[in-house]
Amino acid sequence: MNKTTIVTAAVALALGISACSEQKSLEQLLSSASEHSAKRDFGSAVIELKNAVTLAPKSAQARLALGKAYLEQGYYLSADKELSRSLKLGVEFSQVATLIVHIKLKLNQFEEVYKLVDEAEALNDQDYAVIVTLAGIAAINQNKILQAKDYLSQAVSINETSPYGQLAQAYLAYTNEQNEKGLEITDSLLASTDQVTEAFILQGYLLMSLKRPNEASESFANYLIRHPQASFVKLLEINSLINANKLDSAEAKVEHILKNYQGSPLAKQFKAQISFLKNNFETAIEFSEKAISEGLDYKFTRLLAGVSAFKLDRYELAYRHMSAISATFAEESNLQRLYAFLQLKLGKEDEVLGSIEKFAGFDDIDGTLFAETAMQLARSGNITAAKTLLSKANDLDDSNVINLLREGFLKLRSSDISGVEELEKAIKLDAKANNTWLTIALAHLQNNEMEKALAAAEKWQLVSPVDGWALKGVIYIRANQKDKAFSSLYEALKLDPNHLGAQMNLIKLALRANKKQIALKEAKNILANDAGSMKAMVIIVNILHSEGKLDEAVLFLQSHLAKYPEMIAAKVALAVAYRFDNKPEQSIKLLIQEKSRLMDVGWKVLGDSQLQARKFDEALQTFTQWNKKRPEIYISWIRLIGVLDVLKQRQKAYETTVSAQRVFNNEPQLMQLKLHYEIKQSQVSDAQSTVAIIKKEQLDIPLLPRLEGELALIEQHYDKAEILLKEYYDKAPSIESADFLASALRLNGKIGEAEKLLLQEVNKEKEKVKGLFILADFYSKTQQYQRATESYHQLLNNQPNNVIALNNIALLKSKQNHFPEAIVYARQAVKLAPNYPPVLDTLGWVELNHGERAEGARLLEKAYKLNPHSKKIKEHYEYSQKLNVN
Repeated sequence: MNKTTIVTAAVALALGISACSEQKSLEQLLSSASEHSAKRDFGSAVIELKNAVTLAPKSAQARLALGKAYLEQGYYLSADKELSRSLKLGVEFSQVATLIVHIKLKLNQFEEVYKLVDEAEALNDQDYAVIVTLAGIAAINQNKILQAKDYLSQAVSINETSPYGQLAQAYLAYTNEQNEKGLEITDSLLASTDQVTEAFILQGYLLMSLKRPNEASESFANYLIRHPQASFVKLLEINSLINANKLDSAEAKVEHILKNYQGSPLAKQFKAQISFLKNNFETAIEFSEKAISEGLDYKFTRLLAGVSAFKLDRYELAYRHMSAISATFAEESNLQRLYAFLQLKLGKEDEVLGSIEKFAGFDDIDGTLFAETAMQLARSGNITAAKTLLSKANDLDDSNVINLLREGFLKLRSSDISGVEELEKAIKLDAKANNTWLTIALAHLQNNEMEKALAAAEKWQLVSPVDGWALKGVIYIRANQKDKAFSSLYEALKLDPNHLGAQMNLIKLALRANKKQIALKEAKNILANDAGSMKAMVIIVNILHSEGKLDEAVLFLQSHLAKYPEMIAAKVALAVAYRFDNKPEQSIKLLIQEKSRLMDVGWKVLGDSQLQARKFDEALQTFTQWNKKRPEIYISWIRLIGVLDVLKQRQKAYETTVSAQRVFNNEPQLMQLKLHYEIKQSQVSDAQSTVAIIKKEQLDIPLLPRLEGELALIEQHYDKAEILLKEYYDKAPSIESADFLASALRLNGKIGEAEKLLLQEVNKEKEKVKGLFILADFYSKTQQYQRATESYHQLLNNQPNNVIALNNIALLKSKQNHFPEAIVYARQAVKLAPNYPPVLDTLGWVELNHGERAEGARLLEKAYKLNPHSKKIKEHYEYSQKLNVN
C-alpha cells in the first residue's frame, strides 16, 4: 500500500469507529459502562457514561452511574455534581445516600455528613450502618472523639459482623489507642473483602502509629490502586515513604503531583522535607517558603525553612522563620538552643537573655567540669562523644506535632508529619549551634557575673574564635566597658567581616558612644553583603534622620529600591523614611499593593502610615487583616484595639481585647485595657470582677489605682475615688493624673481645690496644649463657659489651626445660644478637617439650631456616614431627619 492509501484507510477506520459509537443507544452505553465497572475499569466506564449524558442529559440513571464511577476513581467534586444532578432528575435518596455521605467525607464537608445522618434514619439498617460509620470517621477528623464513638457504636450495634460494623470496631479501637487490636480487626476485614476500601486507609494509619511506615505505604498504595485519583491518599503514601526512608520513591511521587498540580502546599512541604533529608538545603528553603506562602504556615514548615537556612549560614533568614514559632520550643531542646544561637549571631543579646531563662540553671563546678570534659574529648579527636556531651536534646512535646493537612480532614495521630526529630538531630550534630560554653556564658551574663561570662567566652573562643570575640563584645557592652567592647568586636570582624552579630553590636555600641558615622558605615557594610537586610536599612534611616539628613536617607533607599525593584524589605524601609518625613501618603502608596508579601513590620508600617494620614477606616482594615493572618503577633492585637479606640468603637475594642486575652492569657496590658473599656462602658460588675482577678493573680498593672478610682467615680463612691486617685497622682504627678483627681474633687464639691491643682500642673508644663484642654474641659463641666473659652483662646495663640480647640469653642458658644459666633468657629474647624466626623457634627448641629435645617441635616448626615458608631452623632443625625420630615 502506498502512503496515501494507508492514510485514507486510517481515516476510514476512525470514521467507522466514530460512526459505530454514535449509533450506540443509551441502553448500550449504560450496559457497556456497567461491564467496564465490573472489571474496575472505571476510566473506560467514565468515557461511555460521558457519551451517555451527552446523548441523554436528563437521564437520571446515566448521571447516577457517572457519579459512582467518578467516586471510584477519586474525582470527588465531579462525583458530587453528578449525584446531585441525579437526585434532581428523580433518583431516590435511598439509592445515593451512602455515596453522597462518602463524598462529603472526602470533601471535608463534615457538617453536611452529620446532617445527612439525620436524613438517613429511614434507610435500611445496612445503609444506615455505613453512614454512621462514615460520620464517625468525620468526627475523628475533627477531633470530636466522643461524638465519633457515639456514631461508631451505633454501627456496631446494628451488625457487628457486617463489613462496616467491623470497620467501626477497628476505628473504635483506634480512638482508644488500641492500635494492635484495630490492626487485627482491619487485617481480618480486608482478608474477607476488599470492597470496604476505607479499611486500607485505617490500616495505614494504624501501621504508622505502630511505627511501621514501610507497611503503611503499601496500605495507602492498595487504596490508590482502587481509587487512583484520591490525591490526599497520595500524600499519605508519600509521608509514609519518607518515614520509611524511601526518599527517592517519595520524591518521584511528589514530583508527579507538583508537575500536574502546582497548587498543593503540602506536596511542596514534602518536597522541602525530602530535600532537607538529602542535605539539599537550598531546595528545602525554596519549597518550604512556597508552602508557607500558600497557607501551610505551621511549625514544621517553619522549622524546615529555618534549620535549612541555618545550615547554609543564612542566619537572618533562619531567625525570621524560627522567631515565628519560638514560643512553642520545649525548654532546653535543641531548637531552643539554635534559636539562642541565632539571636546572638544577629546581635539580639537582650532577646538571648530572655531565651536563656528557659534553660536550667548551671552549677558553677558542674558547669566547668562539663565544659572541660567536652573540650578534652574534642582535643583527643573523639568528636562524637564531645558532641554528645555538649547537647541535652529533649524530645519535643507531642502537643507540638503538626497536623498533616491544613484543612483538617486528616487530623489523625498516624497522619502527623514526622521529621522534627530529624531537624533536632541536624541541630544536635552541628557544633556551631549547640555549644555548652555559649550557654554557660549567657547564663552568667544573665546573672551579671561578668568575669565568669568572660571565662566561658574564652573557652568558646577555642572552638569558634569569631563567635568568642563577638560574645566578649556583648559582655563588655553589658559591663559598660566601651573601649574593650570596640576592641573585641573589631577582632571578631577581622576574622569574619560579615559576622552579623558583631556588626549589629558594633552599631549598637557606636550609637551609645555617639559615634554615628561608625554605625552608619557598618550598617552599609551589612547591606553590601545582604541587600535585603531591612534592619540595616532602618538603621541607616534612623541615623540620617537623627542628623537632620532625612532627604539623604530617602534618596539612598530609592536608589537601593531601583536596583532591587521587587525587594519588599526595601519598600518597607523606604516607607519608614516617608513616615519620618511626614509623607504617609507616599508610604501607603508604596505598600498598599504589597499586602500579600508584607512581613509583620510591613503590616505595622502600613497601618501606622494610614493612621498618620488620618485614614482610620483603612488603618482598621489593615490591622484587621494583619491580626487575622498573624493572631500570634501581640502587637497586631494592640494596634487593632488602638485604631478601634480612635474610631470610638469601644464595644468592638472591648470584644477584641477579650479575644486577645484568649491568646495571651492574663497578659497585664490586655487586662488593663479590658478594665479600661469596662469602666468606659459602665460595665460595673464586669469591671469589679476584672479588678478581683488582677489582684488575685498579682498582675503588675501600674494604672490600677487610677482605674479603680475611675470605677469608684462611676459607682458614685466619690470619697473612695478621691483617695485612690490621689494615691495615683502622688506616685505619678502629671497633668493627666491631676485631671482624674480633679474630677473626684469636683464631684466631692471641692471646686476650688480642683482648679488650683489643674492650674498648678498647667503652669509646670512647657508644652501646655494638653493642660489647657484639660483645664478648659474642667471649666466647661463647672459651667464656667467664659473661662473655658479663654483657655481655648490661650491655646489658639500658639496653635491657631488647632481643630479641636476651634470645634470646642463652637460648642461652648452654642451652649450659650451664641449661634452666629458658634458658626464662625465651627466653619473654621470644618475647613481645616472637612472629613472629620466630630467637627462636621458640631457645625451641622449649630446650623440646625440656628435655623439652617437643610444645611444642618446635610452635614449631620455626612458625619453619621463617616462614623455611624458614635452615639452622639447618631442622635443628632436622627433628630435632624425627624425635624426635616416634620
